[in-house]
Amino acid sequence: DIINTATSMGSVVIAAAGNSGSETQFYPASFSNVLSVGSVNTNDIKADYSNYHYSVDVMATGTDIYNATIHSDDGDDSNDYVYKNGTSMAAPFVSGLAALIKSEHPNWSPMQIMAQIRSTAKRIDSSNPSEMEYKLGKGVIDAEAALGNPKPGIIIHNPEIVNEEGQKLDRGESGLFNIDLANYGSATDNLTLNLISNDDNVTVNDAQVSVGSLNKNDTTQASFEVSLPEEYDLTNTPSFIIEMQDSGNGYSDFYGFNYD
Repeated sequence: DIINTATSMGSVVIAAAGNSGSETQFYPASFSNVLSVGSVNTNDIKADYSNYHYSVDVMATGTDIYNATIHSDDGDDSNDYVYKNGTSMAAPFVSGLAALIKSEHPNWSPMQIMAQIRSTAKRIDSSNPSEMEYKLGKGVIDAEAALGNPKPGIIIHNPEIVNEEGQKLDRGESGLFNIDLANYGSATDNLTLNLISNDDNVTVNDAQVSVGSLNKNDTTQASFEVSLPEEYDLTNTPSFIIEMQDSGNGYSDFYGFNYD
């Protein structure tokens, strides 16, 4: 409630993704309407301590950051400067970028600022272990790109997988994977969506959907055809990726999540 209120009042909420070095949802970073920030070393490799997860939005440098402290190295309580590591060191760089964008575009909403930062980030999946693919956010923030041309800002809400009666999909059934889309950025020209299932037993019968044009602040719905085999284990929690591309303006992003 606090995050939603702050966002509605015009604030961009940015939070550190956590320092357990694991595939973990960390809060408040994993709440909706929060830009979740992980940490990389200077070579775009995920820092050992940084969490990674589908809920992470972007990465920034968080290692060896010169920082103020009230505790010196000898244990005395005193004002000092030390080098620190952590996603809490990375998040302020993203906050600074948000402030730069706001200074250039004072009328932009918090959601458009967050979407611009994410959509212009540089993908780093190829530089990191394959099990982290899609779990390092869109990549490392790029201030120059973020201050450039406005990009679309597609956010996906309310994913559900239902049968023909609108009930949650059961074994041996075919149904629809439904999503709501909202565009908080510039208009799309030729937006296409591609659904990827990371569970071999969940069949995606129609993986690509063409959305086309979606103006700023407009919403729409999209559906993919999916099916489950009779022997599917309902204790599984399958994961999905929805890739979003617009060839007309070079926009690309994705949405990854686990489905209970």
